[in-house]
Amino acid sequence: MTEPLILGIAASHNGGACLLRGSEILVAMQEERLARQKRIYLQPADPSLSVSYCLDSAGVTIDDVDAVVVCTQEPQDSRANRLELNPQLRPAVENGRAYPVSHHYGHAVSAFCTSGYDEAAILVIDGLGSPWADLSEEERAACVGAEEGWESISIYRANGTGMVPVEKQLAVDLYVEPDGERYRWDQPHTGMPRFRTLGGMYSAVSWQLFEHGLEGPGKTMSLAGLNEPSFPVSAFLEVEESGLVTFRDTVPEHFTDDVRWPEGGDAYTALASSVQRALEHAVIALAERALALTGCTRLCFVGGVALNGIVNDILAKRLGPENFYVIPAAEDSGTAIGAAYAGLWRLGGGHPAGRVTHDFHGAPYSNDAVRAQAESNPVVRWREEHAPEEAAAARVADGQVVGWFRGGAEFGPRALGHRSIIADPRRAENKLLLNTRLKRREEFRPFAPAVLEEYASEWFDIEDAPDASPFMLRVAAVLPGKADLIPAVVHTDGTARVQTVSKDNNPDFYRVIEEFHRLTGVPMLLNTSMNGRGEPIVERPFEAMQLAVTAPLDAVYFEESVIEPLETDVPRLVPRHVDGLAFIEMPGAEFMPLDVSMQYDCAVSVPTRWGSVVHRLDKRAQRILEAVDGELSVAGLGFETGDVVRLQRIGLLEFRPRPS
Repeated sequence: MTEPLILGIAASHNGGACLLRGSEILVAMQEERLARQKRIYLQPADPSLSVSYCLDSAGVTIDDVDAVVVCTQEPQDSRANRLELNPQLRPAVENGRAYPVSHHYGHAVSAFCTSGYDEAAILVIDGLGSPWADLSEEERAACVGAEEGWESISIYRANGTGMVPVEKQLAVDLYVEPDGERYRWDQPHTGMPRFRTLGGMYSAVSWQLFEHGLEGPGKTMSLAGLNEPSFPVSAFLEVEESGLVTFRDTVPEHFTDDVRWPEGGDAYTALASSVQRALEHAVIALAERALALTGCTRLCFVGGVALNGIVNDILAKRLGPENFYVIPAAEDSGTAIGAAYAGLWRLGGGHPAGRVTHDFHGAPYSNDAVRAQAESNPVVRWREEHAPEEAAAARVADGQVVGWFRGGAEFGPRALGHRSIIADPRRAENKLLLNTRLKRREEFRPFAPAVLEEYASEWFDIEDAPDASPFMLRVAAVLPGKADLIPAVVHTDGTARVQTVSKDNNPDFYRVIEEFHRLTGVPMLLNTSMNGRGEPIVERPFEAMQLAVTAPLDAVYFEESVIEPLETDVPRLVPRHVDGLAFIEMPGAEFMPLDVSMQYDCAVSVPTRWGSVVHRLDKRAQRILEAVDGELSVAGLGFETGDVVRLQRIGLLEFRPRPS
């Protein structure tokens, strides 16, 4: 009997798709990697690039799929979730093979089905889940406190192929000012937003610090290491004996202006430290409650809050790494995996017996494909390289910064050695170099050490255990006497976001680090994602090549080849429009992108292999595109080089050398 094909879709601001054959993940991809727009909203009512990507990669059509399951966040009866409007999915809808599941349920199933546990408590914490109307009767019965609103905290007990909601907290009036006026935290307003969820609390502080509620939490966690708390936990929240979390407006009342980091100085570093302490207090209390209510000894933690590496390290140390699990794609894209497994359960199937060993669920690119993309790109030089691991390690040991592009892309938010930029952790200057030149981000932001698994406990306060931190989801202290040896990967507070690399589960990347260890005596590399500021991680070889030119990188290594930029003097390059780019009328949409710090004034449509994508742009970007004529250089256009490069990096422009 042929195993069923199940398509799972994450309908969210961080959407994606996952295709299962039986219990095996064939392919999974985030929408943003293909659209080249960070946090693009996936609406199931409209065709999706990631759905096309998954079907094409597996060589199947929607008619071959036995079930399509969509994990929703916005109300299921909204226009955005009307699957029958999407011609891509319509055959499954017409045959009764498509249906939705609620948001926290999708999160919970994703974590349990990839954990390898037979039984576990699942704790789901994020900024916002599904509304009351979309919950099952069983989930509604588990609600405590308010009986309306949106999911904020959920506890489930999982066993076999069953999931039982044990306790659920809802958030009401998420966006209400004291005078009763409603707003969304991601829309312009003055001062820190009020919050009614744990994810919302961290996002509200991130908005105040950086004017980014979705992209800011990673920055806030980093900033927290620069100071001590100035507010007590009680100024943010209280965890009652019943487990109910209640929130206070004390902190927002202290921040009523629009001052952003770094102008806030010590007050802002102390604010970041304060919200981190409050989050730790609440999550630890809720984790203990989840274990007590379910009677389980093992805990799966999932939802956007589960990307907080400091919290994860605390829980892993308390429970033991064998009893604690966070899925690599803990944020919303991971609900595509949960939706797919929920569909498999409904068809009577099971899930893998062991814990997921990697996050490399994208489709690989052959060496021929890499060569073809390089030969069509006039600003890079391609050549064969039959020992890329040794060559890349030697370059890094010599002080160069290179890209490592290998196999299928990571599905979660961390680059783990398939779409990575690597550098020497011994060189303190690499932290500043990468932050200012390549990432173009704040100088306080840290970089991760990717360390050979067997040496991790010799350098970091982390367990000497298999797969102690394979997904870069734990922040651990650097051991005494080691920080000075690897200054590029040590944060100001003496910690590091550790990735342990296994020979069995990540063999190619392991060999690069192993060779670097042989050359230098240091068993780790600096590892960061292959992308520029505000951009998704690259998916195609072509995008990696363009990044090499504009970042710039010294080289990018592929399966059996390497490319090097031919010209890194970017202002002299000549931009031209990509084929098929067209200005269109500003499209209407029920849900606009959540990053509203940009005012959108025009739109362009760009064809891709998986369908067309619309980019909404401001007036400056529109003027740049209108000025590009295929003859003027980047400098000759008269705009800031960085603004032109941004349009190139999101796929609207291509760069060419100036004809000699």
